[in-house]
Amino acid sequence: MNKLMDLSIAIPVYNEEINIQNVLKGIVKQKEEGFRIKEIKVISDGSTDNTIEKAKGIKDSRIKIEDNKKRIGKSQLMNDIFKKADDEILVLFDGDVILAHESVIKNLIQPILENEKVGVTSGDFQPIEVKNFMQKANQSTINVFEILRKEWKNGNNAFGSTGRVMAFSKKCYKSIYVPPKMVLNDIYSYFACLKAGFEFRHVREAKVYYQLPTTFADHISQAKRSAVGHYRISRIFGRLYTDEYAFPIRRYYLLMIKEFIKNPLGCSVIFFANHLANWYARPELNKMDAKWDIATSTKKLTSLRMIY
Repeated sequence: MNKLMDLSIAIPVYNEEINIQNVLKGIVKQKEEGFRIKEIKVISDGSTDNTIEKAKGIKDSRIKIEDNKKRIGKSQLMNDIFKKADDEILVLFDGDVILAHESVIKNLIQPILENEKVGVTSGDFQPIEVKNFMQKANQSTINVFEILRKEWKNGNNAFGSTGRVMAFSKKCYKSIYVPPKMVLNDIYSYFACLKAGFEFRHVREAKVYYQLPTTFADHISQAKRSAVGHYRISRIFGRLYTDEYAFPIRRYYLLMIKEFIKNPLGCSVIFFANHLANWYARPELNKMDAKWDIATSTKKLTSLRMIY
């Protein structure tokens, strides 16, 4: 009989009282085929709401809760997780997602099990309940990058790396150190994986859902952090960063034109908002830390039901 592969799951959270139970319910329902979930660790980064109490409401012997009173930021939290973990595979989930089905983890880790060169995988991430103007405007740009993600490098590219759902081999996560002020931990992990000689796989079958920002201010906040993060990552990884984002620019503009025709006002607003965010990001390029302000409208998942 083949020995089951042990894996651990970590969920770094900050003020996720609204959705933490949804995440945990989705995880404990996962089918364990060829692997065993040894531990599900909820790690609060100085949460000031009822995240811990809500997490304790899900009864499963595998769930462990770490209630850190001082906020240190997600980057340092990830370093602590990498240091303490010891299983052959480590899976990370964000606290504001909903798992789409019972085989998310099975699908997510399959490339690692099949190929020792694969150091990190990331699942598919789709917005849910796209209702208001800002969300529909955001969806226009998401449509463009969804196509680019599929076409560029057979789908295994930086556009497909998301911290919402990731898995690491032990050799890979033990090789990664995230700079404490890094504000795009998922993209940084992608490049650190490649630089260390590992391969990345985007797994479309490992799907999770998330909420798009519903307000202009929250979009600006997220876009500003993205601009700061990409600036820092480009400085760290140089040519590797440039090469990984060298997608066909003409294809990008063609796709954007198609989206503009379908939603001219929404695309115009997003274009303006992103340029405004880039301007706001300039004084923050070397100042912003990993304890960024959360986009509160992306946490309002109360009306959402479990998908399965």
